[in-house]
Amino acid sequence: MPKTSRLLWLVIRELRSASRSKYLVISFVLLPILMWVLQALSFGFFSFTFSTSQGLVLYYANQDHTPSGIDQTNKSLGDIFIETLNQRTKANESLVYNVELKSIDANEGFTKIKRGEISFFLYIPENFTTLWKSWNDITDPTPQLYFFYSPAESLRYIRFTTEFQQILQQPPFTQIQLNITKQTTIYSEQVKIEGKQEFNFGVGIFSLMAIIIGVMAPAPFVSASFAGEREKKTLESLIALPLTRKSILMGKLLAGLILCGIFAIFNIVGIFAYGALIRYFVTASNNNANAVPEENLQFIGAIRPEDIILLVFISLSMLLTAFIAISIGVSLASLTREVRTAESMYSILMLLPAMIIGFVGMFAGIPEKIGTLGWLLYIIPFTHTMALLNKVLYFPAAPWEYLFHISYLIFSTAAILFIASKMFDREGLLS
Repeated sequence: MPKTSRLLWLVIRELRSASRSKYLVISFVLLPILMWVLQALSFGFFSFTFSTSQGLVLYYANQDHTPSGIDQTNKSLGDIFIETLNQRTKANESLVYNVELKSIDANEGFTKIKRGEISFFLYIPENFTTLWKSWNDITDPTPQLYFFYSPAESLRYIRFTTEFQQILQQPPFTQIQLNITKQTTIYSEQVKIEGKQEFNFGVGIFSLMAIIIGVMAPAPFVSASFAGEREKKTLESLIALPLTRKSILMGKLLAGLILCGIFAIFNIVGIFAYGALIRYFVTASNNNANAVPEENLQFIGAIRPEDIILLVFISLSMLLTAFIAISIGVSLASLTREVRTAESMYSILMLLPAMIIGFVGMFAGIPEKIGTLGWLLYIIPFTHTMALLNKVLYFPAAPWEYLFHISYLIFSTAAILFIASKMFDREGLLS
């Protein structure tokens, strides 16, 4: 039998064995879907359950008092905006229903939002109406409102920006003059809290879940690779085959790679489930299926099927993470004699760094936010998975950053495979 045929036979043998294990089906098929669904459910619960309750306050500073000349009241556009927004807080179908509006001095508002004393601050500049009245051409400055929110509210803030946009898209803020749309816009910014590292629940929990599932999904396959063969008394027959040391190891790793590919595919299924649930929580639950602009949904990771590049980055990062874990785990499993020992060794060596990296993601989002320690964590391959997922979904970055993380994962995979081939002792398996 040719060498390639023997290797293919071994891969098929491993996949057949894996298909008979319900634990492998759960790890590689159900867990990635469950991870994304739970992420969406946590988003819906912590973001929209609390944001529709009493007690949510929007502080605003309206500096605009220039008469607009729109009607007999001669109110400024800033005054009209606040009045309209106040009416929306009393409408059941509104995204800001039950939100309390409180006027505040502009300087005080900026100070408090930077100190983390308030969560939301809307600033209407004094030239808002003036710019609107003088606007005649698309080259003129666009009248703009400014909305600031704390990092802890990076999920709930979308309700406000969506409502603001809906108001600004209506007259008198938007008008068509000679086939040119005269409009106003809203500028949103997440404020860095002075002297404080904010905790972002949605991003943090997702980081922790993604890393742990990525490294723990291969655990049943790893424990069954060599220790399982010993317990089932099939290792001797495997060693007796005319296969080289590297062929035996490569056959198991190729089977693992195929399983990781399945794992990546079901991550994509999970991503679509996540996006569908996000759209449900943001729109359908508010009696207006078209309430939220698509660009706002994209900010919170509601990826669409046409976002091919983002899907490739996410699926490839999860595939490489699981395959790195398998490569390390299979190499370690070849040194153990019992399944329990293999499981314990794998869990200790893989779960500890995964937990550390996951908790960094919970409190920092991306590691470089915590300085030197964060950069040191980048030595661990799984850190790049967390950083890549967070940047793709929540913290948009330059394309070279995405490529850097993927490249490091690919390099780590190659390095670990090389080390694994050197560690693997064919004859020592029977001792």
